[in-house]
Amino acid sequence: MDGSDWSTAKLSTLLKNSIYVKADSDIFDYYERHGTQMITDLAMFKGEFGAQLYGQSKHKRDNPDWSDMKLVLLTHRRIVDSEIWLKCQRKLEKNKQITNSFSNSTSWLAGKIICEKCGHHMTTVKGVINKNGDVRRYFNCTGKSHQKICTVTKVTIYAEDLENMVYDCITEKLSELKEVKRGGKAFEYGEINDLKLKLKAVEQNEKQLMDTMLSGGFNSDLLVLANQKATQLKQDKIALTDRIEELKSRSEDTSAIVNLGRSWKAADYRRKKEVADILIEKIVISVDGDAKIVWNI
Repeated sequence: MDGSDWSTAKLSTLLKNSIYVKADSDIFDYYERHGTQMITDLAMFKGEFGAQLYGQSKHKRDNPDWSDMKLVLLTHRRIVDSEIWLKCQRKLEKNKQITNSFSNSTSWLAGKIICEKCGHHMTTVKGVINKNGDVRRYFNCTGKSHQKICTVTKVTIYAEDLENMVYDCITEKLSELKEVKRGGKAFEYGEINDLKLKLKAVEQNEKQLMDTMLSGGFNSDLLVLANQKATQLKQDKIALTDRIEELKSRSEDTSAIVNLGRSWKAADYRRKKEVADILIEKIVISVDGDAKIVWNI
């Protein structure tokens, strides 16, 4: 970007920053759905120029409401296609770690383990040296260590034991994915199509409501109800659009995971974590120490 050699950090910046994307209607829709103030008119988003997001320094990263930020279309031509850029944003949002205190590098299941009793995350802790001179890792509930509100499980959840169990479950899941890949694609296409039809109906209802409001067809009481209806339609539109993007992303992830099936048995730490991030939403640990995997796919 400045004439020097490429690095992973520079590539990451390029794929995260809206300055480098060819801002088209999909980019406009992405930011608008997050509540961003759109300064430039939609008609100007023709996929030629980049866009600048203002207000990031003051915006809280964990706040899903982006209404405190503004997006302005710039006048310089850019190089990253919107489809690629949006895929990267979905991947980044999906893999975003909960917080530094809830995720660490001592287990490839970090960030996935949930205490059923209190609902807080469980992190890995190194135990004391045993008689054999070994140090075993175990999962500890942050509801107890951080919040002091949980009595935790009745048994110790050793990290190695849980990892081995989840490893076997993922192996079985990968085998299942190979069998359902073709049928899954057809099913997701049908669901996506149905969602698009519902989305179109919501947009038509929005237009009809807006036309009625502009024509002065409401008194003050009805106008309050109309505004509530408009808010609900907007929320429905966001939910439908998010679901469509989730299904598209899942289809891409499924193909990637199926390709990983052959190398799973020899997967290293990084590969295991990548696969777990895509396949697993969370692993819930009961008071008795039983583990339940909630799958993404």
